[in-house]
Amino acid sequence: MSIELFLNAIGKLQHVEQTDNGLLVKTHCMYPSLERVIVVVNSRGTGDFVISDGGKVSEEFHHLGEEMLTKVLGCACEVFGVGRRSGALFSEANHADDIATKVLFVANASAFAAFTALEYEAAT
Repeated sequence: MSIELFLNAIGKLQHVEQTDNGLLVKTHCMYPSLERVIVVVNSRGTGDFVISDGGKVSEEFHHLGEEMLTKVLGCACEVFGVGRRSGALFSEANHADDIATKVLFVANASAFAAFTALEYEAAT
């Protein structure tokens, strides 16, 4: 397989949509449901950007209770170096060159948190 053929094939997975809430980026990461993780990228207008999962894991697993959800999200924050605000996982990029890496951190943290919550749910 040539690099060009591969890049053409993998490029079909890229999806970015401009919305009133920012850029929605459908990532290559997947939740346990096999739904692709979507993150939102917002510009602060100062050259800084905020990348967030929009609280998807908190919405899907709110029935676990605040204490368990806090543990699950806290673990994901620690592993991937992201923050948590109002149930959403997020990271900040101080330069446009950092956006791609921060998108990966947030998307992987969100998927990790969902898998962790599912494992906890199955064990109880």
